[in-house]
Amino acid sequence: MFTPVAGYFRVYEPVSAFSDSDFWRQYVEDGRGVPVWDGPTMIREMLYSRVGWPWREVPDFPREAYLLPGDEPLICPWNLTYRTAHMAVELSSMLPGTLGERLFPPEFISSASDVVTSDVHIDRHDTPSDSHERISIWTVPIRWLSAMRGTDKKYSTSHRTRHLLYRAPIRDVRARLHIAMSIANEHDWIDEDLAGAIDSTLTWLRGFDDASKVELDFGGLTTLWTDRQLAEDDSVDLTWKALEEANDGNTSGAEKHLERLNARFREIRAKERLN
Repeated sequence: MFTPVAGYFRVYEPVSAFSDSDFWRQYVEDGRGVPVWDGPTMIREMLYSRVGWPWREVPDFPREAYLLPGDEPLICPWNLTYRTAHMAVELSSMLPGTLGERLFPPEFISSASDVVTSDVHIDRHDTPSDSHERISIWTVPIRWLSAMRGTDKKYSTSHRTRHLLYRAPIRDVRARLHIAMSIANEHDWIDEDLAGAIDSTLTWLRGFDDASKVELDFGGLTTLWTDRQLAEDDSVDLTWKALEEANDGNTSGAEKHLERLNARFREIRAKERLN
């Protein structure tokens, strides 16, 4: 079974934050939550089997979610029907007419537009919170790493998989991102787009309930690292060491930590080119 080589940034909201909370409470009681290590492959297979070719209309995907159990369960809905439609409409609008029509037949775009315009915010909120999950192929962006701290790390292994993720309350994540953005604004040599990327992430996170939790999941990237590399991963710590050195005016120290971090993900991106 193919595992997408991607990282994920997710928000889990309390069931009570949803307009149809009764549906999700029953979903939780029925034990239907999907494990995060199974989700990406399941989503990939759903998309391939239901969308098909040539594309005629946006299929009606089943409602599924990742789950964090507790007295007040937290869920991260997939919302594949809306996400597929929204992606198609956005992408087709950015492509030249002929290319867009070849990639997205007019009947498919018409179906996608109907889904987007008739949406009643099931499993999501007003824009920009159009999804509870963001995806990064073949890397983990610095803006996501700066949302976490080393103490948030959760590494686990089983006979089926190895899983590396970081998880923290959304209030803490917002506070950290504000600090990181402030430092990035003053030291744009870190990454000229970092401050803007963090600001965009913060705007997205403002749409979620204050009792939510945020998860940074290394997902399929873990298939490219050894057990030791995963257990000893300090990507988040390196990010904050670089930010703190920059804030103290130690440019060389910050660059040293960033280079170690960049080299780590540069190896992964090199494997992308081989594929």
